[in-house]
Amino acid sequence: MIKVLVVEDFQLIRLGIKQNLLSIPDVEIVGETDNTHDAVKKALELKPDIVLMDLKLGEDNFGGITAAKKIKEKLSNTRILILSFYDDAEYISQAIDARVDGYLLKDVADKELANAIYTISKGKAAISPVIASKMMSQMAEQGKMSQRKKDILNTLSSREIETFKLLAQGSSNKDIANKLFISEATVKAHISSILRKLDVTDRTQAAILALKYEIFAES
Repeated sequence: MIKVLVVEDFQLIRLGIKQNLLSIPDVEIVGETDNTHDAVKKALELKPDIVLMDLKLGEDNFGGITAAKKIKEKLSNTRILILSFYDDAEYISQAIDARVDGYLLKDVADKELANAIYTISKGKAAISPVIASKMMSQMAEQGKMSQRKKDILNTLSSREIETFKLLAQGSSNKDIANKLFISEATVKAHISSILRKLDVTDRTQAAILALKYEIFAES
C-alpha cells in the first residue's frame, strides 16, 4: 500500500481529495491536517510514502514549501506532491528549490492524480503539462538572460566593467575616479564607451540594464 498524508487547509477541498484517493487502488490515507506545523509533525509520526501538499497554507503563501523542506530534511524517502491553484513561475521555482517530487494543479483529473501518485511512489517526478511548459519557458528565459549577461561582460574591457559596476551602484564620476585611482576625465571616457557599447543613452539606463540582467549579482 502507498501511505498518503493529506495537507490542505480548505476542508471542502481536502474532503474532495480524500474521496479521490479512496478510489485509487493500493492507496491508503494515513492522516490529514490543515497547517504547516502539523504537516511536519504528522509526517514524522506517520512516515507516509507521499505527502499530498497544498502550496498555500493559511496566510502563508509558501506554507507548503516550508513544510516540504522540513519533511525532506528529516524523511528522505518521503515524496512530496504539491497540489495548487497556482502556476506562477515564482511558486514553481520555490517548489523546485524545495526538491518536491511533483507539482499538479488542483483541477487535475482523477486519473492523472492516480498516475502521479504511482509515478512518485516509484521515485520518479510527476509534473502537470501546464507546469512543465511554464518550467521550460522559465528555463529558456533564464538562459537568454544569462547569455545577455555574458554578451554584456564580453563587450566591455576589464576597466569598463569596474567602472560599470560602480556606476550601477550609484557612484558619481568623482567617486569612481577615487576608487579606481584614475582621473574624472578617464571615467567620463569609460562611461561614454560603456553607453555606446550597451546601446543606451544615459547612465540611468545603464544601471537599469545591470539590474535587469543581474550583471553584478554574484560579485
